[in-house]
Amino acid sequence: MHQNYVKEIQDKGFVRLDGLFDVGTVQELKSKMLQYDIVRSEINNFIYNLQNKDINYYTLIMRHPLLKSILLACLNDEWYKKIPLDKANFILHGLVGRTGGEKGLHLHTDSYIPHAGPHIWNMVVTIALDNSTVDNGCTRFVPGSHRFGCYCTQDWLKYAVPMECKPGDVIVWDTRLWHAAGAAGSETRWVIHGTFSRWWLKSVWDIPRALPREFLSGLSDEEKSVLGFCTMSPLNEKEGILLQGGYERLAGL
Repeated sequence: MHQNYVKEIQDKGFVRLDGLFDVGTVQELKSKMLQYDIVRSEINNFIYNLQNKDINYYTLIMRHPLLKSILLACLNDEWYKKIPLDKANFILHGLVGRTGGEKGLHLHTDSYIPHAGPHIWNMVVTIALDNSTVDNGCTRFVPGSHRFGCYCTQDWLKYAVPMECKPGDVIVWDTRLWHAAGAAGSETRWVIHGTFSRWWLKSVWDIPRALPREFLSGLSDEEKSVLGFCTMSPLNEKEGILLQGGYERLAGL
């Protein structure tokens, strides 16, 4: 089944998966998440590094068979020889809670280097925890823009399609996609926003060093690898000369 969703991502740059999580699950996730510190701005409000607060926000994605299958198909590197190819060799780039602010977000791309090729470097898994509608400034995508190979121009905003969601819906999308958002107004539209990357792209934060060690005991080797423990940069040439490592790097964790 995931092949159809992967094809949709390749063609349009995104796919929406309706009702992937039940309402009770997302209500619990939101209630717990809002206990953490919120970093506020006019455009977005964030709760950063959810994996450091409760590892279940991370495993929620990694242990969902459909989401993991899509990420494997889109981000695994066939030339990564240190880990079996049926296991994930991509990494977590960032995991946050997010809602809109008082101002909207102009059309932009999250890709630092736009390219028109078929290979995806970064993907976002967005899990809706609130209703996200045109009235409260839902995200809008320009379908197919992930293959434009250039930075955004605002005149394309008229082609952007609103991505309305209900709690429990999930959008999986290519970070090259041109997107914008309106002002949230008096409502919130909280989401869990997990970005995953090819192994050779470094995360926003030093996730392996910051992760509470007590969280590791419940994780598989594959899940530890996706947190970046197999691709940590060596301190110098005496420690190592390769970013690419296997599960042997997990010894002693």
